[in-house]
Amino acid sequence: MVSKITTFGLSGTRSFRVTVETDIAKGIPYFEIVGLGSETVRESRKRIKSAVANRGFQLPLGHVTQNLAPADVRKTGTGFDLPLAAGLLKARSDSPGAYEHIGVIGELSLDGSVVPVKGVLPAVACGRSEGITDFIVPEGNYEEACMCPGVNVYPVGDLKDAIDAMELKGGEFREACARKKEAFGKDGGLSSRADGFGGNEDLTHYDFADVYGQKGAKRALEIAAAGKHNVLMTGSPGCGKTLLAKCFAGILPDLSYEEFFEVMQVYSSCGLPGFAENRMARPFRTIHHGITKSALLGGGRPVEIGEVSLAHCGVIFFDELSETPKSVVETLRQPLEDKKVFVNNYGTREVLPADFIFIGAANPCACGNLYEGSGRCTCKPGEVAKYASRISGALLDRIDIKIVMRSVSGDKIGAERDEPSSVIRERVIKAREIQRERYAGERFSANGDIDNVSYVKACSLTAPSRKILEKAADSMGFSVRSYEKIVKVARTIADLDGRDSISQDDILESLSYRGPENASGGGLS
Repeated sequence: MVSKITTFGLSGTRSFRVTVETDIAKGIPYFEIVGLGSETVRESRKRIKSAVANRGFQLPLGHVTQNLAPADVRKTGTGFDLPLAAGLLKARSDSPGAYEHIGVIGELSLDGSVVPVKGVLPAVACGRSEGITDFIVPEGNYEEACMCPGVNVYPVGDLKDAIDAMELKGGEFREACARKKEAFGKDGGLSSRADGFGGNEDLTHYDFADVYGQKGAKRALEIAAAGKHNVLMTGSPGCGKTLLAKCFAGILPDLSYEEFFEVMQVYSSCGLPGFAENRMARPFRTIHHGITKSALLGGGRPVEIGEVSLAHCGVIFFDELSETPKSVVETLRQPLEDKKVFVNNYGTREVLPADFIFIGAANPCACGNLYEGSGRCTCKPGEVAKYASRISGALLDRIDIKIVMRSVSGDKIGAERDEPSSVIRERVIKAREIQRERYAGERFSANGDIDNVSYVKACSLTAPSRKILEKAADSMGFSVRSYEKIVKVARTIADLDGRDSISQDDILESLSYRGPENASGGGLS
């Protein structure tokens, strides 16, 4: 007879159901795994043989064939070890049968212990969507598996424990899961981990109150946080661009539960830590100018998750943007527009999430002193134009707010502390709540994500406001996308003030953050 075990494969951030079919036939002892498994999957035969023997089980005699169905989909990873071993042992028992009502995931060590794997949370979410509510997972993946509501999770430390758990039926399994949960603690017993989303830098000690001057930049970043707008800061080295970007993390609202669940699935699929003391803090990814295309967007075989996906529902801070190869910078155009990345994996098109706020920082010229007054800049006009062209107009068109920054004057250094991030954050949260109520039932909840249909209703302008904007569009050469972004930013400014209508002052302030379309990456000069 053939035994059947349910498990799950992983491709990008997407999990899919896999059935492990095991057949033992008479003949010369042989063990093969079919079903389009990668080299990692084929190597599991050696791990399984050692694990089975070292846990006191007897290997079956005869020709063993294990199939990973569906056989036309590529499978990678080590999470198939435990279901393959369980299928092997169940097939040699007196009553093989099917155990498809339980999802089994885990990697085996040679001594038979079960070790954590990537992608457990997407697997449990996939199983739940298909009606599976009982799961056996490694102890190290217990907490993330428990994040999925409406499921029963049994953590195992070794192969024998997993085999025993598979024999439990219905109420017995649920009771055993409850006892395990009590033993581990309500949150899985792993809450002491505080390494944040994938090793994020700890930004809790950065505060806008500690930044000297730069009131205009602070105001612009407040608007960006309130409406989920992309920002580009251009200014001389040392004027505070990087510091302000790090402070930006402290004024963002916490993740909603739905966003947190999405983010955790991304980090689970990478095998990166995703637990922190403040679990609802948004991801913040800092990008070095030496990054490659694949590291930024993801891709490859098997699919690796890029930085734009690791920043999902959070922030990407791209420092020294002008020093990054133009071919790499241009790849941001798709995720900034579509909020997702499309990659190919063995002929299958995978869609990776990439809904983030973009913050870029760049120097206006090679010496960096273009905005620092007469005589400070040593670059020739042609050199300034060439340096500015490293950031294309197509990318600048996707930036909502452009900020020009100059060095802080000496009288502001060491001056009285400015408004703290906590106060700014309260205003941001109130503005986000207004937007969430306005867009209730829509697939978006912030002004920066408004689609063309909702744009007409949510961003209606009075005749005087429209006249100001039309005149600016004609004189400054705005594209349709730029025109709409100006209105969306104005809508956020009005929300911060608690007003239903967009005023002329809102349009004028929004225009001040835009600048002419041919500006050298930084808005008004």
